[in-house]
Amino acid sequence: MTEERQPASWWLHKAHARVTDWERRGGDYAVWARSDAKIVQEHRPVPFETGAPCQECGKAWPCGMFRAVLASD
Repeated sequence: MTEERQPASWWLHKAHARVTDWERRGGDYAVWARSDAKIVQEHRPVPFETGAPCQECGKAWPCGMFRAVLASD
């Protein structure tokens, strides 16, 4: 299964893991983690089961803001 076809829960778990990792690293990473945690909380799919659209920006989910959290560091 490609990333595009993963369920919403897979994307959310991956984003939460990224935020947790950055919090543990500390320093500047902790600052990014706080910012990204807010994005992950706000940019969720509605309804959750279907994965679209984003409740914050209305774009197809996972939206660009949510994907930015998962971008390579």
